[in-house]
Amino acid sequence: MRCPRTVLLSAALLGLVVLSAMAGPADPLSTRLVGDAQPLLDTTPPEILHTQPFSLVEAEAGATTILAQISDSSGIASATLSWEDDTGPVETPMTSADGLTYTAEIPAQSPGARIGYSLHAVDASAAALETTLGPFFYDVLSNTWAIADLEATDGLYDRIELSWGLPVPPAPEPGREALPGRPCLNPEGDSGVGRALDAFRIYRNGIEIASTSGFSYVEDSTTGILPDINYIYTVTAVWSGAEAPFSNTDPGSFSLRPTGSSAPDAFGYLWENNYGPSRVSYDWFEIASIGDTLLHNIDSGSAWTQLPFNFFFYGLGYDSVRVSSHGFLCFDPLNSDNPGSNQYLPDGMEPDAMICAFWDQLDLSSGGTPRGTVLGYHDPVENRFVIQWQGAMRAPASPQHGPYTFQVLLHDDGRILFQYETMEDDLDSATVGIENGDGDDGLVCNYNNLGSTLVAGTAILITPPVPEAAPTLGIQRSAGNVLLSWNNVGAQSYTLFEASQPWGPWQPVVTLATLNWALPAGLGQRFYQVEASFGD
Repeated sequence: MRCPRTVLLSAALLGLVVLSAMAGPADPLSTRLVGDAQPLLDTTPPEILHTQPFSLVEAEAGATTILAQISDSSGIASATLSWEDDTGPVETPMTSADGLTYTAEIPAQSPGARIGYSLHAVDASAAALETTLGPFFYDVLSNTWAIADLEATDGLYDRIELSWGLPVPPAPEPGREALPGRPCLNPEGDSGVGRALDAFRIYRNGIEIASTSGFSYVEDSTTGILPDINYIYTVTAVWSGAEAPFSNTDPGSFSLRPTGSSAPDAFGYLWENNYGPSRVSYDWFEIASIGDTLLHNIDSGSAWTQLPFNFFFYGLGYDSVRVSSHGFLCFDPLNSDNPGSNQYLPDGMEPDAMICAFWDQLDLSSGGTPRGTVLGYHDPVENRFVIQWQGAMRAPASPQHGPYTFQVLLHDDGRILFQYETMEDDLDSATVGIENGDGDDGLVCNYNNLGSTLVAGTAILITPPVPEAAPTLGIQRSAGNVLLSWNNVGAQSYTLFEASQPWGPWQPVVTLATLNWALPAGLGQRFYQVEASFGD
């Protein structure tokens, strides 16, 4: 940085000046001459010599100390440092321990900012002569190396692969360059002042888990990750033993979904997507030209549609379903066509009995031509009913997000398949999953972009629990008794029911853990059935 050339001027003493108080009102500028002596007046303003040894300015390191040598033959009455930040002009006094070197601090500023400052001094002479030097400028550079092109796999079961590129320095504001002579970390890993890139450190949820000199790192079950947990990863650069500071808001930090499947809900539903080893595949079934229009060009609404088969959901059968413009199905009547913002499931609030493919404030009345549409179609070949949201947008906002095209496929065996064809722009607000009719059990596949990925080409399959095997009842007669027996299906207990008619009513007889029960003969015609209980 160039500093203005300064010249030190000194005044010669001419004669003897004697100052004494005069009678009358005090006048600090009054002098009385003695003999032939002439008054000596300080006509030279203070000299400011600013030789700031600039180096890399690190915002995280705190305040920047400004130094200057300030002198005057009459002494220094005051010295001030002035600068301007986001709040406006700021002044702070400069202090000196030796009467020559004055210092003051500019508080830490945001990386990328250019700070201008000036120095001002007033001497102690009667004329209070002033000097202002500046402005000077410096660019605030962070010492955090931004890790270039940090990426990670998303939705793969039991495996996370992080990768990144060469670190690059944070730059000043657009269009500005660091001042000459200001060391700056560069993509080659050398700052120009002897700093060398040593390694990268990998953090999981703020805890260091590995260090590597390469540009990738793999996590799996052997490194401690668990299914259904969202991890935050950070990668930092280390140069000459010094590590860049970081926080969870730095470019190298993000949430990651390591698995493509879930643990079951209380009823036993499971989900898995088409990433990693799974039985799920993405196979978009286009119904735009063959489906029946259920909703079109509305900002909020719903419509009931008949199902071609009895669809069982949380143990109950339904022959119709209500389709909402906001990205979900519902088997119970809604209090409103617009249930409000998406919620985590279960949420204990209406509506209940929901199947949410992409529940959010969607709008079918904006975003272009043709307007958004919801269609339905019965596929008799695969025994499934398809509901497709076509070209839905977020509810009007600035800017608007979308379009979104996705579908729900209800299979006659109770399976539910979500498929995502076009998922433009923001995915940070939506609920994907199911909730039972009481609102106290549910399964979340994605909530506000935490969970399964929802990028285009994703398929998510929700499967109901596999029915338990039913015991087979047998009857044997011996010695005046009737022996009822059944096979072992792994149940904790069995309950025997009796009726006088084949259609009931059925009355419980006994509950036991064994596989048979003896009854006396001669009771007339009786009908029996056995029920297995598995304890869950």
